[in-house]
Amino acid sequence: MYTPEEYKNMLKMSRKKYLLVEGRDDYYLIIALFDELLGSEWRDIYDIEIDKAGILNSVPGNRSAVETVVGIISKTNLRDKLVGFVDREFRGFDWDDKVLIDQIQKHFVDDRILWTRGHSAENYFLDEKILKTPFRDVSGEIFQKSYNLFKKNLDAYLRVASKLSITALNLGYLKKLRASIGWDIIEGNGNLDIEQWKARLSKIGLTSHDVDKTVSTYLATESIIDSANIETIRWFCDGHISFYLLWCAFARCAYEVTEQLKDKRTMAQNILKYGDETRFNSCASAWAKSAQSNSCEYPEEIFKLLDLRQTQESPS
Repeated sequence: MYTPEEYKNMLKMSRKKYLLVEGRDDYYLIIALFDELLGSEWRDIYDIEIDKAGILNSVPGNRSAVETVVGIISKTNLRDKLVGFVDREFRGFDWDDKVLIDQIQKHFVDDRILWTRGHSAENYFLDEKILKTPFRDVSGEIFQKSYNLFKKNLDAYLRVASKLSITALNLGYLKKLRASIGWDIIEGNGNLDIEQWKARLSKIGLTSHDVDKTVSTYLATESIIDSANIETIRWFCDGHISFYLLWCAFARCAYEVTEQLKDKRTMAQNILKYGDETRFNSCASAWAKSAQSNSCEYPEEIFKLLDLRQTQESPS
C-alpha cells in the first residue's frame, strides 16, 4: 500500500499513465469500456494502468483517497500521468425547494478528477436497452413477456428507487435499505408494496418505531420524486439500491407472466440466483458495447484526460 507521497514517487519512476478508481466495480467498468473502444491490447499500446483506491493508505474512504491523491499530484509536473474517476453520489443534485434538479446534467470534471454521470457506476445500466441482454440470459423462454412488462413499468421502478434513495440518505440507512429490497416488495404495477416492505424492514432488524419512521419518510418523498423529470431520476437514484431493485423488478415481472402457479416463485428466485458481481459484469459488458456505437452515455472525458483515441485500431 502507498501513502500519497509514495504513490507520487511511484508515478515519477514509471513511464506509464494511471487511472485511479474507487473499487472493483469501477475497475471492471473501465476495463470493459477500454476493451470495446480501444481494443483488447490497450494496456500495451497506450502504456496505461488502472489502480484501485485499495492500494492507498492513510486516507479514509475510497472516494476521498482518490480525490486526495489526484489533488496532490495534479499540482506537480506529474499531473498528466494521473486521472481519478470517482462516484458522484448525491453531489450536484438539489431538492431543497421540493423540486429535484440536476445542476450539472453531464459528466463533471474538476481538473484531473472525473465523476460518474449519476450517483455511481450502476446508474449507467438503468436503461432498458442495457439491461435487455443480461435479462434475456437469465430468463429463457419467458424473457419477452417479462421484458415487455418491465419496460411498461420502468419509470415507476426508477421512481421507487429514488424514493428509497432519499429515505436512506435522510435517515442514514443506505446499507440497511439496500438489504430490505426483494422481488416480493414490488407490486405488479411497479409500485412498492408497503406492507411487504415493512415486514422486510423488521426482518433486517429495525424496531417497530424505526420501521414506521422509515415508511413515513418514504411516503413524504413522493411529491418530490413523482414530479421530477425521469432523466433526472435515472441519474439521481442511489446506484446500488436502484440496480438491485431493477433486477428484483424483472424477477417480479417473471413471476407475473409465469402461467403455472407452482412455478411462479421459483421462476422469480431463479432470476436472482446469480451474485452481484455476475450481474454487474454482464451489464458492464452490454453497456460498453452500446458505448462503442455511441448509443449511451459514458465518460468520454477519460479519453481526453488520458490522451487516448477512441478507436479499436492501433495508433500509427
